[in-house]
Amino acid sequence: MNLPLRTILALCAIGAAASGCSSVGTPSPDAGKIGIYEAEPPGHRPYSLVKRIWVTSWRSTNYVPGYRSVAEGTADFREQAVALGGDAVTNFGCYRLEGDIPQESNPKLYCNGKIIKYLQ
Repeated sequence: MNLPLRTILALCAIGAAASGCSSVGTPSPDAGKIGIYEAEPPGHRPYSLVKRIWVTSWRSTNYVPGYRSVAEGTADFREQAVALGGDAVTNFGCYRLEGDIPQESNPKLYCNGKIIKYLQ
C-alpha cells in the first residue's frame, strides 16, 4: 500500500471517529422546550420512542461521550432531541463508571436516556 493511500485512509478513520464526538455548542432555540425526566413524563401522555441514546447506538460499542456535569449532559440530550424531532427525554440519568477514583481527578459522567415524541 503506498503512502498517499495510507494517509487518505487514516484521515477517513479520524473523520469517522470525530463524527461520533459530542460537543455542546450554541444551544438551539427549541432546546429549552425539551423536557428531561428521570422516569416517565408527568400526565401519562401517550408517546412513541424515537431513539435510545448511547444504549443501542452502534457507536456505543466503541465510544460513549463523557460530560463534565449533569447540566452539560442534559444540554447535549436536549440538542439531540431537537435534531431528531423529539419532545422530551425520559429515563435520563448520568453516572460515574469509575466509582473508586476521586471525582476531582476524573469528573467524567456518562449519561443515557430515551428520546420520545408525544402522540397527538
